[in-house]
Amino acid sequence: MSLGVLVRGSLFVFRPPPREKAHRLFSEPSLREKVKPSSVEWLPYAIRFTQAIRFTQYATMEHRSHASAHDDALQHVTLLGTGTAGASLALAWKAARPELVVTGLDEPEALERAEEHGVIDRKAASLDAAAAGADLVVLAERLPVALRRLEALAPHLPDGALVTDTGAAKQPIARHAAEVLPERASFVGGHPIASSERRGETEPEATRFDGGTYLLCPSEEASREAALATRQLREHHAGFLALAEATGARVQVRSPAHHDRLCAAARDLPELLAAPLTDVISEAAEDAGDHETLLALTDPALRPLVWGRRAPSAERREELVAGEGSLLDALGRYVRALQQTRRHLATGDLDAALGLGDGGS
Repeated sequence: MSLGVLVRGSLFVFRPPPREKAHRLFSEPSLREKVKPSSVEWLPYAIRFTQAIRFTQYATMEHRSHASAHDDALQHVTLLGTGTAGASLALAWKAARPELVVTGLDEPEALERAEEHGVIDRKAASLDAAAAGADLVVLAERLPVALRRLEALAPHLPDGALVTDTGAAKQPIARHAAEVLPERASFVGGHPIASSERRGETEPEATRFDGGTYLLCPSEEASREAALATRQLREHHAGFLALAEATGARVQVRSPAHHDRLCAAARDLPELLAAPLTDVISEAAEDAGDHETLLALTDPALRPLVWGRRAPSAERREELVAGEGSLLDALGRYVRALQQTRRHLATGDLDAALGLGDGGS
């Protein structure tokens, strides 16, 4: 077996001799007299490997020590809203940081459930009581409620407090935070996304976001240099970044505008297109019997989108309205792409219509 360590751009490779020779090499003082030349030739690599290991351990300890200093400063979390997303975050964070104290503010029945399930440690009766002493405040509520809550919260935030959210529309709340938050507090938008296996589940779980994605949106400049934005986030909000990573999700940094463009293209647009697509398919039916035939002819992958379509929830409607600017832009690009596809079909260029280009077959 060979081991390698990369240190300062140099790769140290360690190829140990058989077990008994390795034991003699480390335990006996007269190395050159009691081992074969092949093992003696290996000695410098062992020494360099040991040095590499020590350097790596030192660097790791330095990093952990630096991170711990920031993490220890984040001791009190206030959770405004104890629904699935907020409660799951709190459970994941408490699993990683048992000493973390979580205060909740919600309807009395919801707070009782949250306390019973270990989501929160304290129940707050008012917003000012919830904000008192908070290092991190999480707005885990629907967008209209979160916007109102943010404004009411602002006067009660302690010095150095960080505010985040869990919603799917980032630009509206980022703009509002810039308008209403005092200079002593800061805002970093958050959008934790459950893994595909967990989506649709409503019971809060510490592992809900394990294997998912956690999008952090600190500013409009974030997407211009994601690596720099991540470093700045680690420098100024290391404790929060550590909590985001503790969920088991892959943490990505994007600007609010970039985030909303991605959401509009990947999630909102397909949902919006389902309605006209269903209409086009339904219009092909000449009688009631055709509907069964149409269902059989529809690609199985498209059936949930076309035939299983349901009216969006009130919360989903709010998200679509909040992201309408990005959604209109995505829809415009899709319409232009459809027009181009139509032109390709009209000229008999099937490969171009299918998006295969020159590499199609």
